[in-house]
Amino acid sequence: MGIHATIVIKNSNKTKARNSTFPDELFNTELKKGIRKYWGQSGVFPDEQWETLSNSDLIEDFVINPETRPLQTYVSLGFTVVPSTED
Repeated sequence: MGIHATIVIKNSNKTKARNSTFPDELFNTELKKGIRKYWGQSGVFPDEQWETLSNSDLIEDFVINPETRPLQTYVSLGFTVVPSTED
């Protein structure tokens, strides 16, 4: 199964979060709140991955709701999505 969630982590926790889950595959959406930088990921997290993240203190904020689009979730949590320059 898995948990459908949108997760936000602090910039300082990005490497730790990736190392505890799947490197380079997660937390690629850059977010801002004030002057602070965050990273977001939305989708289905396998149970083991969710357990690892939720039992850590790496998560800044999260929402479990498969009905809400990630952009709406980020905005409702007070974050601004930073446009990607890789496109």
